[in-house]
Amino acid sequence: MKKVTRAASTGGGRTTRGRTPWAWYLSLVLVVALGTAGIIQSRHQRQTKLAAGTSIPPRLAKGSTPADHWHMAYGFYLCDAFTPDLPADPEKGGIHTHADGLVHVEPVVVDDTGTHATLGRFFKLAGVTVTDKEIKVPGAKTYKNGDKCGDKTGEVQAWVDGKQVPGDPSDIRIKDGSNVTIAFVPKDTKVPEPPSVKNIPNANAAEEPATTTATTAPGAAPPGSAPGGTTPTSAPATGSAPAPAPATPTSAAPATPPSSTP
Repeated sequence: MKKVTRAASTGGGRTTRGRTPWAWYLSLVLVVALGTAGIIQSRHQRQTKLAAGTSIPPRLAKGSTPADHWHMAYGFYLCDAFTPDLPADPEKGGIHTHADGLVHVEPVVVDDTGTHATLGRFFKLAGVTVTDKEIKVPGAKTYKNGDKCGDKTGEVQAWVDGKQVPGDPSDIRIKDGSNVTIAFVPKDTKVPEPPSVKNIPNANAAEEPATTTATTAPGAAPPGSAPGGTTPTSAPATGSAPAPAPATPTSAAPATPPSSTP
């Protein structure tokens, strides 16, 4: 009976009485070590990603140093014409537009910085869909590769600074002072640069509050003047005594010369 009980307690095998299960302990230590190493590696990669986002332009603000401020002209050229500029959306994030045909890059999060600052980031925040196969701009027809431009088959193309760039337009990194045209045109079409290129030299104008200066039309009376060009005078206040009339100057009688006594 005792032998049966002992066999049942050991699963029917030989007992390991007096032996330490070193293999089990070693495997446990190995699992813990590998898990710790994985956590450290993941943390290091995350820190490296964050560092790259804030050390490679465009950069976030740091201390008294403001965030980088970049501008890139853009345009959507569909078959034979540019679409209207996208509406202003600065509240969407650090890569936005001010309805001036320019991409404004003012990083507010890591995803706006360094290698993350791409046209894809701009498209996402602006609500535009662009791939190497499709263009979907709000308010315009959606174009897909194979659709027609007139009687010719069109395709999605990207042109940067007047040169065609292969691949997915969303992967293009934003470059300060540069320009990009996202087009849907037949192959071998020479795509123009966006009209908003002219806005780059004065790119901050759209962000400055407008000031209104009053102007006077030629021949018109200046503001505050009465008809005829005279400036109105204030009437005396009710209850006040009228101003005394100016005295009328009188000529003094000539003095009688003294008579001489002989």
